This record gives sequence, C-alpha cells and structure tokens, in this order.
Amino acid sequence: LVEALKKAVQLSGERQKKKNRTRISQETIHLMAKRAQMKADGVTDAEYVTLCKTIRQKLKQDYDEYRKKRLREAAEKKSSLKTVERDIRLKQHIPVALKNDIGERTTDRDRMNDICKNFYNGLYSSKVSVPRKQPCTEFEEIPSIMWEEVEKAICKSPKGKCPGKDGIKVDYLRVGGATVAKALAERFTPYVRQRKTPIQWKISTTILLMKKGDTENFRSYGQSPSCHRSKKFSHE
Repeated sequence: LVEALKKAVQLSGERQKKKNRTRISQETIHLMAKRAQMKADGVTDAEYVTLCKTIRQKLKQDYDEYRKKRLREAAEKKSSLKTVERDIRLKQHIPVALKNDIGERTTDRDRMNDICKNFYNGLYSSKVSVPRKQPCTEFEEIPSIMWEEVEKAICKSPKGKCPGKDGIKVDYLRVGGATVAKALAERFTPYVRQRKTPIQWKISTTILLMKKGDTENFRSYGQSPSCHRSKKFSHE
C-alpha cells in the first residue's frame, strides 16, 4: 500500500517545484543591482554609503511586510500561524550541543541521540506498579471497521504535518478519498481482531522544537513524534 501511494504521488505530479519567496520588492532589487554596479566601478563616495543604508532599511521593511502578509493570509484561511512563522523564519535553529542530566556538554551526534533516548525512555516508562488482571476468555465478535470511519478520521486530521518514516503525508491520504479509505479499513480490521499493534506503528521520528531557555538544555525543547498510520487508527 505504501509503495502504491508513493507511485501514485509521482504519477500525479504532486511534487511541485519549490516556489520562490518574494520577500524582497522589485524596488529593493533594483537598488541592490545599482549598488553592485557602483561597487564594480570602484565608487565608494557618500552616494554609495547612503545607498547601502537605504538598502538595509528597505530590506527590513520588505521582510516586515512579507511577514505581515503571510500571517494575514494564514488568518484568513484559518490555517496554522505557527506553521507560517516557522516557514518565514530566516534561519532554522539546529542544536549543535546538548547537556546530559549531570550537566556534561557534548557535541557528538551519537551521544546527543543517547541523551534524547534516555530522557524519553524515562519519561514514558511506567513508574507505578499496576496489578495485572486475569485475561478475559470470552470476547464479543468485533465488527469490521467501516471505510467511512477511516475517511472521516483522515478529513479531521490537521493539514501541513510532516510525514512519518514511510514518507506518506496525511494530504496524500486525503486526496485518495474513498479508495484509500477502503484500503486502510481492510487492513485495520484484522489488526483489531488480532488485538496486536503492528510493529511499524511503534516506530516514529521525534523532531525537537526549540521553545525557550538554554539551547543546550534538552528540557528547553518540545517534541513532535510523527507516525500517521497509528494516529489515523486512534482517531477511530
């Protein structure tokens, strides 16, 4: 199913070329071209200095207007403002070092991954002893999952989210309509009746999102796990 979805995406031409960001106005571009010509001619007089100052002011103004425009469009479309803020950001923060529980700093990627792994293992592991109940020996017959349920869960899913390890976006499932919903329903029903969670659903990619505070302190980051197939099933 995953391979079929990927092939359908390629055949449909869904992957479009990335649009150029029109942050800079044509007036500013013209001034920058004029400055480049003056620099090539060796002109460094007061006019050149004034032109450089004007360009800096125009760039700041263009960036502010572009940001306001994108946020206004997002508000009118009722889409995520956080996604727009992340998209128009001039630079993305990538952690280059992390500190462990005792404050030791490391820049080694493997050790940084271990810090993240140990933190989440401790966060999600059970710390309370829960008495085990006797397994039930009598079960009612579980009805088949309706494809309409799957389609409704897909439509309710938020747009613009990153894909899981399989690379399938929620938008692909939404475009697939009833055909994809029926294919997923056929697979979900055996999972429910077997009372077992597929191994693939337990695998996800955790993305660290900087919130506030020390950039080397792991607790300053939020986390966003991505595993869309299990999310679709849980919505039902």
